[in-house]
Amino acid sequence: MISISINPNFEKDDVDLIRGGSKSGVESLEKKIEKYFLGGKVVIVEKGRDGMQLLIKALDLKSDDEVLVQAFTCSVVPMAIMTVGAKVVYVDIDDNYNMDLVDLKKKITSKTKLVVVQHTFGMPVKMDELREVVGEKIKIIEDLAHGLGNEYKEKKLGTWGEAAILSFGRDKVISGVWGGAVLANENVIKKIKKMTENLSVRDKIWVKGQVDYVLLMELVMKYYSFGIGKLMHWWAKKDNWFDQPLSKMEKNGKSEKIYKNLPDELVCIIDHQWNKLNKYIERRKIIAKKYADALGEEYNDNCSYLRYSVEVYNPNSLREFAASKNIFLGDWYNQVISPKSIDPKIFGYKWGSCPVAEKTSQRIVNLPTNPRLSNQEIDRVISIIKEWKSKK
Repeated sequence: MISISINPNFEKDDVDLIRGGSKSGVESLEKKIEKYFLGGKVVIVEKGRDGMQLLIKALDLKSDDEVLVQAFTCSVVPMAIMTVGAKVVYVDIDDNYNMDLVDLKKKITSKTKLVVVQHTFGMPVKMDELREVVGEKIKIIEDLAHGLGNEYKEKKLGTWGEAAILSFGRDKVISGVWGGAVLANENVIKKIKKMTENLSVRDKIWVKGQVDYVLLMELVMKYYSFGIGKLMHWWAKKDNWFDQPLSKMEKNGKSEKIYKNLPDELVCIIDHQWNKLNKYIERRKIIAKKYADALGEEYNDNCSYLRYSVEVYNPNSLREFAASKNIFLGDWYNQVISPKSIDPKIFGYKWGSCPVAEKTSQRIVNLPTNPRLSNQEIDRVISIIKEWKSKK
């Protein structure tokens, strides 16, 4: 089984760490991240979406203030903005799946206070040009869910704006199953820590469930082709053994309860994988180059390739064909505001306002660039795609 989203970063040392019951403190991870970015302060949160919500609260936005985000994104970004009462304005995308600077300029008004930059799939936004467009009065938040570890013009992503959000979810650059962080100036971080100091913490049963998720998914992948893994995966989903990436409440545009910090068991995974960040990115780029060369697609050395994306006329057909061979490709983003199970209107999106993003979402397929993939597995993915194309 090859999966784009199940334990993509977990190697033997990560699994051994979890089995050994290791823990790490939040403060040590915060200091490690601060050292990496060479400035600013960091606070660890349970989810990236929590970090976004807390950050926007700390920036004291008013109810009629506007936050510009790109279309072709996940619903948790606008959800966090809407939760604090600000208005979301969507900007169309360019050929790199990032915010189109021409459309951005058109949508800035006197009410615009923030711009959230995505660095889609690890492709850096041209941050110097974006700053020229928005000026100095509008604050920039860099969402590093895709772009963590990459640079633009030899300057780390996350250091171009006033603040940055990091996400350590299941299928991000680094994965602690859950987890996120806010990088900002000292005053903002103090405000966020004040907001969270009296929040409740997760119980041991919840923590054990997150750790067990990693271990079970390792078994699922190992035995999937024998049928046992497939049965385990089906059973786990049927009986809701684990938290879903999006709850029913969140799919309706309402944020879940925010908890204090992140359990040490999950902090430990992030702390360990942080040491492999550069290695992960180098491996992802090698895999992306293999896809580009074999399939006649584009490769850009400036991209860190959280996922390698291609556009086809029938993406569902390709995903279904690959799944029949036990290869599970990605669907970021198969709707202008993802996932497909939500209604974009709930998140303030007006159909027709971002036509390029709408068209792209109907054609996109993501190929896995998981660091754990072997060269043989990469060749299998390439072979399956070529086989599908030959039947068209």
